[in-house]
Amino acid sequence: MTQTAIEWLVSKIESNTNPKLTQKELIERVEQAKEMEKQRQDEFAIGFAEWIVDYTFNGCYGNDVSELLEEFKKEKEL
Repeated sequence: MTQTAIEWLVSKIESNTNPKLTQKELIERVEQAKEMEKQRQDEFAIGFAEWIVDYTFNGCYGNDVSELLEEFKKEKEL
């Protein structure tokens, strides 16, 4: 499993050889973590949309999007 944005941020802060990050450096790292999280959310949304298309074209239909989401997460082991 890939590292979450928060895990990445903590590792960057912990591995910093300079014991005192400047405010600017800390803000830059937080912004990087936020961008990583946005990319991860985009990848999830795209994967879910692709899965729904495949799922419905194979003759499977769900009445509730939340049920489809749970099935997707189950299949992807999320």
